[in-house]
Amino acid sequence: MKFLKLFLVAGLVAVGISVQAQNVGYSVFCAQGTAINAGTNYAIIPADSKNGGEPLVTYVNVNSLSTSPCAVAAYVSTNQTVATAASSSTTNTVGSTNGFFVGNWVVIQHLQLPSRLRNEACLVSAVQNTNQIVFTTTPASAVSAGDIINAEIANGNIPVATSTTAREISNANGIFSGQRLEPLLVTAICTGGVGTNTLNVVNAGFAP
Repeated sequence: MKFLKLFLVAGLVAVGISVQAQNVGYSVFCAQGTAINAGTNYAIIPADSKNGGEPLVTYVNVNSLSTSPCAVAAYVSTNQTVATAASSSTTNTVGSTNGFFVGNWVVIQHLQLPSRLRNEACLVSAVQNTNQIVFTTTPASAVSAGDIINAEIANGNIPVATSTTAREISNANGIFSGQRLEPLLVTAICTGGVGTNTLNVVNAGFAP
């Protein structure tokens, strides 16, 4: 399988394909990432593929300059809700907050945007009134009614030692795998302090 390499640049919006979007023919895909909080980058591998296979990450190139423990982590979807109103702020009205918790990641699927801009990750800062999810930062793209919001849970991580030299993690059979018809979130994380963590390259395809 031929894999694409796309360099991740802080400040770009994470991209993807909606779980409910029609199959647009991707057989291989790698998402671009954006900075979240202090130096943390992410990539979102969309669900859409020609063969309908699970998203599969086979290569990661990452820098970690933090003095605190760092890792590359993958997150899968546990719950899903739908935005019931448009919002250009951190507070979003949704059909249900079941399964969403403070401090957890979410993947927002912006159904009205072009496929390359559809997926975005945010962190939850509050869950309130049984129908509102508040993010720590305003999403880069405004949320529209009907957009899908996935609750994410950690599904494996690989420790990364502090180094000025980028570390490469590679396995042709897969480093992380996701769920069919769901986006796969990959992050460079740091615990216990602020650090500079950068996902430089993520290669991903889809399992048969």
